[in-house]
Amino acid sequence: MNILTDNQTINTGLAGISIFFAFLSYRIARKATKDSYRHQKLTAKFHEMSIQYQALALQYQELASQKNLFEISRHHQQTLHEVTDELRIIMRELMTTASKTRNKIYYHFNDYDHHSAERSLRHCFGDINKIVMATFDKQLDRQSGQYLIDQLSKLTRIEEDIQRPSSKETLWDKLVFFFKDKPKPAYTKDILYANPLFYKSIKTILDAFTVDQSRKFYSETYPYIEEYLEVHNKFKKQLESLESRLSKAQEENRREPFEIKQIPNFGVFFIRTKADITRMIHLCPRFIPTPEGQLPPPNCLSNIIFAGTILYIVAHPQLWGQTQQNWTHKWRPYT
Repeated sequence: MNILTDNQTINTGLAGISIFFAFLSYRIARKATKDSYRHQKLTAKFHEMSIQYQALALQYQELASQKNLFEISRHHQQTLHEVTDELRIIMRELMTTASKTRNKIYYHFNDYDHHSAERSLRHCFGDINKIVMATFDKQLDRQSGQYLIDQLSKLTRIEEDIQRPSSKETLWDKLVFFFKDKPKPAYTKDILYANPLFYKSIKTILDAFTVDQSRKFYSETYPYIEEYLEVHNKFKKQLESLESRLSKAQEENRREPFEIKQIPNFGVFFIRTKADITRMIHLCPRFIPTPEGQLPPPNCLSNIIFAGTILYIVAHPQLWGQTQQNWTHKWRPYT
């Protein structure tokens, strides 16, 4: 009986000890769970704070970057502002002179117009100017002035490319030309000649003049061109000086942390202004022969068409690039 009682006492004691250790394990596990949860909360909080600090650091870097951009922009903006103020005066003088000179040539065609053609000679001349400018629209906004003048100078050989007819063109001749298989134009000159209105306008002018008349016309209209050449020569060195100032600013910019073209709005305007100055330096019919002391060149009408087209382009720089995406009149506020 005593042994049984002792066994029960031992069992009860062991059970109590088991319960105690179970309770202790529960307390430890609960505490560990709380510690783990607290640790997770702290970890999450620290992670959130880390993200916030990173965001602040990025904001600080952005502010520092914007400050640098502002300092660079302010430095070069002053230069560009001075250049555009001076350029605006030059451009208006060149535009006005070019427009007046071209109009004198335009109306001088009336003296040789016998109204035998379907359209007046001056209207044909005007259409040629507009078609060439529209065809070169993309290049007028992107290419250098030297490239443009080299391409446009091909107009001086129109009379070689388009043969003068020995007699008036018949309806059959027109039909053959209209329906004959023509290769797809690959070059700007070919695109021009493939334009029916351009080709017809050129033919109309060439058909209206004899060789002697074209030489006389050249001698009479060349003085108009000289008027523009004189004004352009007056401003040429000034334009080259403005170009040099912007080139110097670009040279200084190479030592700065940001390129000028990366500065929003300002960069594009800076590059376009410099390119336009270069174009205006080269867009001038200065190399066509003078009629003084010798007979005018055989391609008299071609040279006049070339000069008139250059003058038309110079007179309308506010329209350069008008077929390009996002084009606006505000692209060139100095015009």
